[in-house]
Amino acid sequence: TVAGPDGLTFKGHNVFFNEEVMQILTDEPVEFTYQKHRGNSDHGLRVDLIRVEGPPKPDQLLSVGGFRRVLLRGHVEMDLATDRESVHVACDEGFDFNLQSLVASFKINVNVTRPTGPGEAFMLKKCQYLDLLLEDGSSDAHHGSPHAHDAPATPIVRSNANEPSEVQTEQRLNDSANQA
Repeated sequence: TVAGPDGLTFKGHNVFFNEEVMQILTDEPVEFTYQKHRGNSDHGLRVDLIRVEGPPKPDQLLSVGGFRRVLLRGHVEMDLATDRESVHVACDEGFDFNLQSLVASFKINVNVTRPTGPGEAFMLKKCQYLDLLLEDGSSDAHHGSPHAHDAPATPIVRSNANEPSEVQTEQRLNDSANQA
């Protein structure tokens, strides 16, 4: 398990740290958390870290100032926390989050489910990609600061979905599950 600030954890096997290029790498399945978000990837991850000059903090082995980019490979499933509920996102070909540009991208066969009420859900199904262009309320985030302390809060969604959304009732969701 690799742990960091804000509830950041990565759990997996054969996790390597490359100090020269400041990366955490694994090709094995991994589970992760960050703040109230959680998820997993079946083909590993790569985390590009930010080197900080000077001695490490007392609780650190190296001077790491945060992360620049996170790549999750293979099939990815995430539960993204919002103010009201959790949004479930799954995709088949990986996830890329670039903290400096505040873009989170899901690739190939992207499915999104967000509860909208009792027995109802907003759903996007089988998109080729889903880009979340995130905006953080802090002024540092607008200048590409890698030291933003909160996850970006306001997403702008870009996708190739034919229909922007479909609201399904619990009965329609159950009917779909019974047909499968």
